[in-house]
Amino acid sequence: MSVRSTSLRASVAAVAAISLGALAFGPAVVAAPVSGSADAQLPLISQAKLDSLGAEFSTTYLDTADGERLHTEILVPKGTDMSAGSTAALPVIAVVSPYLGNEGGLNAYGPSDRFLDLFEGTDLFRQGYAVVQTSTRGTGGSSGCLDILGPGEQLDTVTAVEWAAAQPWSNGKVGLYGKSYDGNTGAFAAANQPAGLAAIVAQAIAPDRYRGSYADQTRLAQSLLYPSATYGASAEAEFSLAADPEYNLNSASRSGDCQALLAEHYLPVEELPFWRLRDAAARVASNNTDVPTFVTAGYLDTATNIGAGALEFFENLSGDGHHLWVGWFGHRRGNDGKATTGPHELAMGRAGFFDAVMGFYDQNLKGIKGADLEVTVAAQTSTGEWREESSFPGAAATPFRLDLKSGRYTDTGQGRGSNATNIGAGGLLTIGAAGGNDGVWSITQPLAAPMHVAGFPTVDLTINALVPKTNIAVNLYDIDANGKATFMSRGVGNVDATVMLDPTYTETVPMFPTDWIVEKGHRLAVFVHDANTESFIHEPTGGEVLVISGVLHMTALPMKHKALAGTSNNELVAFRTAAPFSASAQVADSKNIVTTFTEPDFG
Repeated sequence: MSVRSTSLRASVAAVAAISLGALAFGPAVVAAPVSGSADAQLPLISQAKLDSLGAEFSTTYLDTADGERLHTEILVPKGTDMSAGSTAALPVIAVVSPYLGNEGGLNAYGPSDRFLDLFEGTDLFRQGYAVVQTSTRGTGGSSGCLDILGPGEQLDTVTAVEWAAAQPWSNGKVGLYGKSYDGNTGAFAAANQPAGLAAIVAQAIAPDRYRGSYADQTRLAQSLLYPSATYGASAEAEFSLAADPEYNLNSASRSGDCQALLAEHYLPVEELPFWRLRDAAARVASNNTDVPTFVTAGYLDTATNIGAGALEFFENLSGDGHHLWVGWFGHRRGNDGKATTGPHELAMGRAGFFDAVMGFYDQNLKGIKGADLEVTVAAQTSTGEWREESSFPGAAATPFRLDLKSGRYTDTGQGRGSNATNIGAGGLLTIGAAGGNDGVWSITQPLAAPMHVAGFPTVDLTINALVPKTNIAVNLYDIDANGKATFMSRGVGNVDATVMLDPTYTETVPMFPTDWIVEKGHRLAVFVHDANTESFIHEPTGGEVLVISGVLHMTALPMKHKALAGTSNNELVAFRTAAPFSASAQVADSKNIVTTFTEPDFG
């Protein structure tokens, strides 16, 4: 057994200390800057690049309250006095991540280049900022075992933030920065609110870890190998002949037994304490978190799916000064250029991300009043157009409902919701035909006017079923005048165990958020069936479900909005090309047509 593999048990006890801010750190001594020949060191950011950035690099180790040692890189403007008597008063941008370790070979060692684009794109060090990059436990040169955003890694983030805020060369204000995993460390810092935390930039996040892997006990396809294959092996391969002895000792001490601590990731029960500790979306609401936070989220993100709480996290934040960029793009950084082949030059379709981030940091970390000029919500809809909102989906969001048809289907586990795998979550295991006939369709008459559907759909289904865990999949479509159906949102559930006592009950299926323009003459449609194999790993039961009745609850926005600069993007163009399938037969079948639907009235 690894000498560090018991650390997670101790870290559970530290969660209370996290929430109280009562953490104690051991002393940390700044190491000498990297020196020597380029051949000897081979830093991930070369010395020549550091010089061009105007930065100096040093390392240290931070002691956590539960006994781990965290390898930490420090980059400051060249010439900064880092002594105990320093008057530098630098605002600090911190990155807490499993992606900072050596990946450049046995002789590679030096500052991670994970966010070199930020350093170069903002001239960060000449703007008077320092950067602290800390490897989470069990990664890079840090001791212990990773616990995938659990209490241990949350303690790591608190430790790094409070250490950076307390340094003599710091002004006491720390802003976190990250994308994906290290965007999530920022989300959990918001839930824990360490001393000194003044701003967070969290891109492409999945802050509810349960919903990042499951929907009502059904596993998402893109998380099938998560976490063992995804993180277990990569955390082991960071040994470096050029690193200090502690770095290599910590790296070498990790082994496969660390994976035992991640076993609960394969337990699909949402109510477990394991998962509740890993739900930052709910915790920022209960903690009234008001740390200014800048979130990005993409409907086509197959790595951190849009159903995993990013938008709920944003809406649950208290106070002002928060920002959201949300739209029809994939797993992208806000500054990313062309993501795929196509005419659009920006991966999201919106320029100015670094300008917005630096204004956000300048106001919240430097105290420059009025520096943050970014709108609260920049939202991209299915046409590629961007608009300004004060919240998501918008202050003018108006509820409407669509009463669903009755019918029945058999759970074969072979259903398919779309020809595209990249809406919210994707996979490679898709089987069956998109929109197959074994299910219950509810299709409106052609719309008399365009309709902007946006928000968090849910479906209440009154069903009769006899087999527990029988699959339920619900899809929302836009069907054009030619009968082509394009996927807008999805949700899955399964039949409760209580059917053994009462086979007729109401199942509520939450669906992924969406933002979609249904054009005049198009139809809204809901399909209730057994499986979305393009996104989920379903276990078929062979059970039959009778849908007695159902209601789609949704919101819509007025068609007029305050436009923002921005364009479509190549991923949205590709999705709109790949996703549609023919639903002509379903439209032609009169039993599927809903006659009671009333479009929302905006007064």
